[in-house]
Amino acid sequence: MSTRRVLTIAVPALLVAALTGCSAGGAGGGTPTGGTASGHSDTACLSGKNWNLDVADAAQQLLANLQAHGSPATSATGSGSQQLFFNEAGTMGSTTDLTFVVVSPLDHGLTLTLTQHQAGPANGEWAWIDDTNVVGFSGWISNLTVSNTVNVNGTESSAETPLPTEGADGTDMTVICSGDSLTTTSVGSPLTMHFSAEH
Repeated sequence: MSTRRVLTIAVPALLVAALTGCSAGGAGGGTPTGGTASGHSDTACLSGKNWNLDVADAAQQLLANLQAHGSPATSATGSGSQQLFFNEAGTMGSTTDLTFVVVSPLDHGLTLTLTQHQAGPANGEWAWIDDTNVVGFSGWISNLTVSNTVNVNGTESSAETPLPTEGADGTDMTVICSGDSLTTTSVGSPLTMHFSAEH
């Protein structure tokens, strides 16, 4: 199988896995209680704010992760926005309109440019997992869509990547919230996302 064919198949899949990180874990739901045994996170810090993703940082983490998995990618850039919000009643949501562009040199002077666009809202219920800074989700409804465009020296192809509508259901996410800073690491994702509170 050619290098081009391998990258065309593998890179979009790895992008989705790295950036969405949905896999089985504990269940959430109900009014948030607990959290903060270690003092890292608490409901008051997490809720009532709009959290904006550091897109440039996510792109650089993505590049490092792709390279660690053997990708010849030389650059990754991100644009757009993702916003999270939590409330004390135990519901949360996100709005996403992100584009990531990954450039990889191939053999014979070819260059592959992968553009992935993620867009759409999602919402569900959240709760602390026992007395920890880990959050679980339930009742998740996702309208997030992911589209990939692969361009090799001007020859372009595109494909949609189907995502489950239940999204983060059953997925655990470790959160560290302090003031206007939030970091999240979802089970199944190698990336730690950094968010800042909107003022």
